[in-house]
Amino acid sequence: MVPPTTAPAAPTDTGARRFYVDPADGHSKLKKTDNTTVDLEAALGPGNITRFVPDVFVFKDTVIGKTTVYNYRGAQIAQYTAGAAGDDLALRDAVAATPIGGVMQITRSSDGSAYIIGLTNTELSLHNDITIIGYGATIQAGTTHTSGYVFAGYDQATINIFGLTINSNNLYGTTIGAHPSTDPTTIPRYVNIRDCVILRSWNYGIKIGGNSVFNQSNAITNTTLVLENCIISTGDADGTNITYNGLNECVDTDSIETTIIKNCRMYNWKVLYLTGKNIILEGNTFDTSNCAQSGQPVGQQAPLQAENTVAIGNEFIDVAPTLRFSAQPDASVRYNAGKRIYCSHNTIKRVNATSTWHAIEVVSFDDLTYFNSEVLIEGNWIDTAPIYCFPHNISARVSPATFYNDATKNQLVKLSSVDMQRTGEIAVDGSSILTTNTPLGQVSVWLTRVGNPTGTLQCVCRKGSDDSIGVTIGTIDVSTIATTQTLYTFTLSIQASVIAPAGGIYKIVATDKLLLEYTGGGTTDYIQVAFDSGGGVDTTHSVRVDYNGSYANTTGSDLSGSMYQLLTDHALIKHLTVRNNYFNALNSSASPNDAWVSLENMDVDLLSITNNYSPDTPVSAASPLYITLDTDKTNTSDHVTVKYCDIDKNYPVSTTNILKVNGSSANSTATVTFSQPLRGNIQGVITSGTAPALTTNFIKNRGTVTKSGDGTTLIFSWAHGLSAAPTKVIISPKTLAAADQRFVTADGTNITVTFSLAPPNVASNLVWYWEAEY
Repeated sequence: MVPPTTAPAAPTDTGARRFYVDPADGHSKLKKTDNTTVDLEAALGPGNITRFVPDVFVFKDTVIGKTTVYNYRGAQIAQYTAGAAGDDLALRDAVAATPIGGVMQITRSSDGSAYIIGLTNTELSLHNDITIIGYGATIQAGTTHTSGYVFAGYDQATINIFGLTINSNNLYGTTIGAHPSTDPTTIPRYVNIRDCVILRSWNYGIKIGGNSVFNQSNAITNTTLVLENCIISTGDADGTNITYNGLNECVDTDSIETTIIKNCRMYNWKVLYLTGKNIILEGNTFDTSNCAQSGQPVGQQAPLQAENTVAIGNEFIDVAPTLRFSAQPDASVRYNAGKRIYCSHNTIKRVNATSTWHAIEVVSFDDLTYFNSEVLIEGNWIDTAPIYCFPHNISARVSPATFYNDATKNQLVKLSSVDMQRTGEIAVDGSSILTTNTPLGQVSVWLTRVGNPTGTLQCVCRKGSDDSIGVTIGTIDVSTIATTQTLYTFTLSIQASVIAPAGGIYKIVATDKLLLEYTGGGTTDYIQVAFDSGGGVDTTHSVRVDYNGSYANTTGSDLSGSMYQLLTDHALIKHLTVRNNYFNALNSSASPNDAWVSLENMDVDLLSITNNYSPDTPVSAASPLYITLDTDKTNTSDHVTVKYCDIDKNYPVSTTNILKVNGSSANSTATVTFSQPLRGNIQGVITSGTAPALTTNFIKNRGTVTKSGDGTTLIFSWAHGLSAAPTKVIISPKTLAAADQRFVTADGTNITVTFSLAPPNVASNLVWYWEAEY
């Protein structure tokens, strides 16, 4: 409801019973049925002037011990004696009487005391659009309902709550919540909470949504939560007297479309757990500094899990980790989970020494390659431990896990245009070995070519719901298949699957099919697929399925070969930019590394670390350590690859440590390709761990090289360190003998100088400055 911009005409003295704005003083007033007048401005208290006409008015008169509800005409709807049950009933009647889209005003009581509630598990059930104005009013719980709600929203309603103070008094589980259901029609469409104070919730201050997973099949895609100018605390409004009841967050959003939190202050041991599509945090203060009490947990901020996340101008005090940007726990059909992350101009402070996590974390969740197209971290003040990027679940997964193996090959099915066009295995029900080991990562089958078929055979998963292709695991040119029975393996491309427009890694459900498909050839030219006529891989839960215009199952027959579950703890970030940040008091005791940026078991296409500043040296290093690569936290053959790395204009300039590899296994690898020479450094000062293999390449490189003539050698070479053969080479002789070279060549490894006459036998008489790029 939009407040009127002009006051209505003065009421005539005809006993009109309604709300109105008195033009004499501009105050909103209620003329009751007994012709007495209540000044709403006075009821709100000094400094809380609101110029609007509500539809329903709730007033607690402590003098007469009554709470009264009036409708827009001034007629009394309900009146109850003040008390735990009475106040609750009056507020519930007020909600019921408010018209759809109407405004209900809850005034400050005549002596400033709170409305006491506690009759039922959910005090105010909001099923229709409503605006609740409560400046100056306090609602306080008086009865224990640790699994209940003070306010609960339903049925796609639009709910506005302005100016209320709500004190759950450690008695209610959730102060403001939406009905926890996977059905998106049962929760509000829009929740707008402004200028409110929410205190002492048992479990959650605000909880909206019912799914912990945001994906296309069950996402609550149209719900928006807006919080602005609010205080949420499990203790007092200033963050003191923090309690540890249900040990959950100030704000929890499960799989909603958009969460916007601006200019709020939150105090708790955990402040946020947000999942959905869009998350915006701007100008807030999140403070857990009073949570590091004896015997109590250190303050934490749980993950921000969204496709788009923006954090600008917030202050985080002892929140650890401060900002954890994550893909969804089950993002199998959210190919763009974590697509854009923008973290700018936030202040991250450490007060208690026990707060020892990284300030900013970018995380991949279990069994999912995390594809971030853009991660920008700029202009932040960060104490102690800056930035860490890693997969969520680090476990010993060296190779795909075999879950299906049938070596018997005593039955053949033909694939061609005149035979079957599809054959494979169907997940008959939810107990199928295919559904319990999804997603598929690799399939091995026995194939034979007969005659001269041409074209492509594909290995796919088709959906039982609509027969569309959920994922293509692999393809093969049928002309390359052997004429004797041979085992062929189809392997899922992880990255291609995750970024595919159709969605990410497909998970098989009941009635889905794993199929080998070929529609070419004919009577004499076809492909044979081997089956086991004895079957019994998982009794009747998975069986052979064939297609020739329609599907037919064959119980007791199963596909010959092997299947492997897709298991990966590797991650991928497209662009990671770290610039214009201030890193303060780096401390290795506060994190695995004291580097500015740490990468664990992942690929980064582009890593840019530029224009950052650190006022002092790290505790455990003589100079700044820009990057740490962690290869084998628990695995024995993990790797980190940075395809394009730009390190430039950082201060202080590191003279001993630029990049370090942490790892204990010789099977682990780390590869970094630098965009240019490292200013103030030479390639040789890059340090690495002792076991993992570190490969460094440069797109541009330069240096000085010294060689010695021997009177017979005409050709001198040195490594240029580029990741490909340079397209441009410049050399400048520093010594006279070096100036007599005839020509210069370069390949993928070396720069080579060839002389017409062998330089004389003089030690170190050949010195060149050189530059190369490709």
